[in-house]
Amino acid sequence: MIEEKVRTWAALAEIVGTVAVIISLVFVIRSIDQNTKAIEATAMDNINAAWRESVLTTTLNNSAFAATIAKARGGDPLSPGEQVQWSTYMAAKLDIWSQMHDLYESGIVSQENW
Repeated sequence: MIEEKVRTWAALAEIVGTVAVIISLVFVIRSIDQNTKAIEATAMDNINAAWRESVLTTTLNNSAFAATIAKARGGDPLSPGEQVQWSTYMAAKLDIWSQMHDLYESGIVSQENW
């Protein structure tokens, strides 16, 4: 009779332990999901900061460079100095997009943000 009670308690303890493990796994999965979202948000913030720094700040603070951009977009010929500015500007933009694509390929940036 005592042996049967011990078996019953052991079976009950095993069920409780299994439920506890399942609950723990649910919490771990939620934590990983939240961490992934935090990493994605940080990556997006870094990309946006790079975009603002390399594109917006440069054009807003430098009217000559803004004129170069307007000329290039309009198809007007650029001087050698303007060509360097334009190619550097475009390289910076492409680098940002390349970084974004790398983050997308690695799964850090979601399809909707890409």
